[in-house]
This record gives sequence, C-alpha cells and structure tokens, in this order.
Amino acid sequence: MLNIPAAHTQWLERLDITLVYDFFSSHKDSPYYSGSAPDLLKPVKSNSLNLMLHPEVEMEEMPINWSGLTHLTLSTRRYHFQTISPQGFEALEWTGMCLSLLSSCPNIEYCDFQMPRLWSSSEPWQLTDNVTTARIISLPNLRYLKISRISEVPLGFASRLELPVLENLTLMCEYTDPEPKEGSQSSLLEFVQRFGPTLLKSTIHYIDLTQQSLYECLQSLPNVATLRLTGERGCSFSQHAGLTVELLKKMNGNKRLCPKLQNLALRLGSRDDLTHAVLTDFIIARRSAARSNSGQSSNATLRSLKIKLHGTSDSKFTLRENLALRRAEIEDLEGFVLTEEFGSRQRPPWEIRAADPDLNF
Repeated sequence: MLNIPAAHTQWLERLDITLVYDFFSSHKDSPYYSGSAPDLLKPVKSNSLNLMLHPEVEMEEMPINWSGLTHLTLSTRRYHFQTISPQGFEALEWTGMCLSLLSSCPNIEYCDFQMPRLWSSSEPWQLTDNVTTARIISLPNLRYLKISRISEVPLGFASRLELPVLENLTLMCEYTDPEPKEGSQSSLLEFVQRFGPTLLKSTIHYIDLTQQSLYECLQSLPNVATLRLTGERGCSFSQHAGLTVELLKKMNGNKRLCPKLQNLALRLGSRDDLTHAVLTDFIIARRSAARSNSGQSSNATLRSLKIKLHGTSDSKFTLRENLALRRAEIEDLEGFVLTEEFGSRQRPPWEIRAADPDLNF
C-alpha cells in the first residue's frame, strides 16, 4: 500500500487501517516506509481514519500525515492492563498517546476514542506531566467527541483539551465500578463541566456517577437541546446515580436544569424510580410555555421523549395512556413525539414523525 504513488490517492477520503503492531514493527524498515509515509494521507476535503492499535504502538512509527485527518476512530483489541504497577503506568502512557495524537490533528472534526480496559483502583488516577505534555491542545474544528469506557480515562485528560466549537459529546461507561467517583474525582464530570456550555447534544452513561455528580452534570448543560441519559443494564449498587423524582423536579422549576432541552432519551436501569405519573408531570411542565417578563419563552419546549426500559412490563408502564387522560393540562401537544421500548419490544410512536437519529440507543 505504501508503494502507491501519492498522485494516485489524491481523491482518497476514507481509509480504514487495522494495525497489528508486531507485524508492522517487523516491516517498518521497508524501503517504502520513509519515502511514502508523508504522502499516505494528503490533506483533502475529508479524510477518515479508523485505527485499531496495540497499546504499545508508537505513534511516530505510523506512516500517517495526521494533519490531513478530519475524522478519526481509535480503538484497541480488548486489551486489559493488569493491576500491577508497570501495567498501570502503561495505561497512563496509552492515554498520553491519545493526547499526543490529538495534538497532531489540528483539522480534526470528529473523534471517537474506544479506550482499552485499564487497571482498576479505588483511588482516582491522575494524568501527570511526565506522561504527556502539560500544554493545552487546541482543536478549533472538533465538533463531535465520543469516548467509550470513560471510566478508564484519568483525571486531567479533559483539562488538556481546548474545544471551542464542540457541539456533541458522548461519554459511555462499560465496566461498572462498585464505588463511583464523585466531584473532582470523576473524569466523566470533568468532561461535562469543561465542555458543557457549548454542547447542543450529549449522551451521558451515568452509572459511574453518584447522585450529586449526575446533578452537577445536568447543571453544566445550559444549551443542550438533545440529551440521552442511559442507566446500567445489569446489577446496580446503592452508591450509583439513578433517575429520581427529585431530579426530574429540578428539571422543571423556574431555574430548571437543561433549560434548552427539546429531545430527551432515557434508558432506565434498576436504580431508576420513575413512574408514568412522574414522567407525565415532567412532560406537562416541559410542554407548558414558560414566559419571561419580555414575553419571550425563557425555556425550550420538549418536543420528543424516548424511553427504553429493562425488566419492566409494558402493562405496568402506561405513560401514553396517562398522558392522554391529562392532555387538557397541556397548552399545546401538537408535534410532541413519545416512543416507548420494553426490552426488545417497541410501541409505535404516539405521533408519526421522522425519528431524531440522535435519540437511537
């Protein structure tokens, strides 16, 4: 592949590479390596790269012109760092490599990091200057950032990034920690608080948050219009956050959380205690026009709600029936879309309308 003349790849817009580190290392002295490396990805209108790396790969060894990238997906095989100290340091080095890679991609617009499973510890772990540069990495064009397994990201990762136009942030967990991190110890909360003000869309898997941290996350999203909140699929622990009656009430007051919210998707877990009556009250409050003294609406109107439940029978959850009975309490229900899923079953949307792709689970 490296022997292909650059002139023949000038229209290249997407390149997917699965890099096997051992094989690549044994061939990096090929005569094609040094001469072709700078031209593998020339800056064009859009370059998309999908990399699967061994955690020990050296970024500078890869024959890629990083400045030409606009879309990047970085993942590893399901590599699990052990709990002993040397592998713990390797975990930090992997995160440092991610930051170094981002610093080499000034034109990046879309980034998806699928983190490897790292060593677990009851204490939060911090990204230090001896692992990566302390300077701030500015990415002026990055609008979409997704991090899978955010619980494996050390503190200090978000503070290294400057993302002035970030609009869509997805933070997903996978491995449930019996002791969720709180406040300054939570890397998930660190991301939301740093980038929340510019976000228009966000997905938060709140299983690795405490109840207070979930509240602080929602408090940091003043402009978000599309929000997905997902709970755990399996067992839960008493320390973990849940979608509660108290939390939804805080989203309905005069100084409500997420005042610009229009589209909400909820995947409820076993810790969530929401009932059809509570959700009906929430919909009515978010549909009612809240007017400021100037006569202009100070809060956005909820346009769609999607709910996915695990382990709940649809006969016990009758939101649309309850909402229909109280329809007279809502000023204007026209255009509202309600979608309910129970396990693998989905009831038809209450109103036929094109689904918002950002609300798909």
